[in-house]
Amino acid sequence: MREKVFSKGNCNYLLKHLFVTIFLVSLIEILKKHLKFSEPSHIIGDENVDFFLILILVIIFPLIEEIAFRLPIKKNNFFWLSILFCMIFLLTSKFIFIKLLLLIFIVLILINQFLKKNNLFVNSTIFFSALCFLVIHFDNYDKQKLLIMTQIDFFLLFFPQLLIAFIFTKVRIQTFFVNAVLLHIAYNFIILMLSFLFDT
Repeated sequence: MREKVFSKGNCNYLLKHLFVTIFLVSLIEILKKHLKFSEPSHIIGDENVDFFLILILVIIFPLIEEIAFRLPIKKNNFFWLSILFCMIFLLTSKFIFIKLLLLIFIVLILINQFLKKNNLFVNSTIFFSALCFLVIHFDNYDKQKLLIMTQIDFFLLFFPQLLIAFIFTKVRIQTFFVNAVLLHIAYNFIILMLSFLFDT
């Protein structure tokens, strides 16, 4: 599917994927409420939410994450930007295993960029793209609190990121990079607005 970004077909494609993402994540949120899941405090607190923080959460973070993790799924001339952002995540992570996963992902980006296309490396890059996107969100929480969480709590906290990783990656593979960015921005905006409305 290679349509113009704002064509009717592409807009319908994005809306469909946005609806599916919001629906699935909402089901997990309902399950959390039912199980009385208590989410650990986020490093970005609820207090002092202003316009600039909203801008960062809705536009800047999605753009950085898409450049880091979805852009390099296909060969492109801006792969060095992906490596740069992955290096920043690597250097700032509190977890050694996240640093190792990001290092592997960077190597896979370089292999895919410079070597002849190989399905094993392409599929490995896609897998590590989704995995790294998931695990960088661990750094949004206090390390000690994560270490004492039960497996069920851990699943409830991070399964939405895994779903998002799969859906956004599918969009990137099937269409083009801008679609993944727009989808991520729209998702973050809706989730942020819902959190304000329902004070979650």
